[in-house]
Amino acid sequence: MEFLASKSSVYLAIILLFYQALGRVVADMDLTDDFFIPPDQNTTSLNGKYFTYTGLRGFKGQANTFASRKATVKEFPALTSLGVSVMLLEFQPQAVNPPHTHPRASELMYMLDGILDVAFVDSTGKLYSETVRQGDLFVFPRGMVHHQFNNGTKVAKAVSSFGHPNPGTINLPITLFGTQIPNGVLKKSFKVDDQIWIGNRKTVMACEWV
Repeated sequence: MEFLASKSSVYLAIILLFYQALGRVVADMDLTDDFFIPPDQNTTSLNGKYFTYTGLRGFKGQANTFASRKATVKEFPALTSLGVSVMLLEFQPQAVNPPHTHPRASELMYMLDGILDVAFVDSTGKLYSETVRQGDLFVFPRGMVHHQFNNGTKVAKAVSSFGHPNPGTINLPITLFGTQIPNGVLKKSFKVDDQIWIGNRKTVMACEWV
């Protein structure tokens, strides 16, 4: 029995060493070049235009809504392996960016104009909320459910930076009520009555908490 236990420990140690080595190899892959070079190009063919993204020019939202425009690796390939991305946010009065998460990055938001009520919830269920104004910074830790709300009468604008070229966004209302999760599961999870409807990625919900 002692021999088997010892043998198992050796195997476990080997597995751990293998994954540690693999992690170092994967990390070193980011360091083989100064930056990402598209397969069909080389450094001699690249210039400053490759590192410039103009997709945020003229960004303006619509009345009574929240709007955003992002520059991630999908829109801006030069960000590949650089560990950064950015998003512009505009909130019309009473507009909200509903509860959501970014599974791959923390979000650092800088207020350009206006006032926002912001908050996130940690893994223990504690709510951290604040009212931020022009010039303020607020950080949403990676993976935490959070929201932003313009409770004022003027347009609010912000820019958010992320520590990942593709932070991802999981919108909770859409994920929960627009993805064909069975009605019975949602009714039991949220303790709602039969007044709940789920359509093709659009939900109208009327319920009473019990």
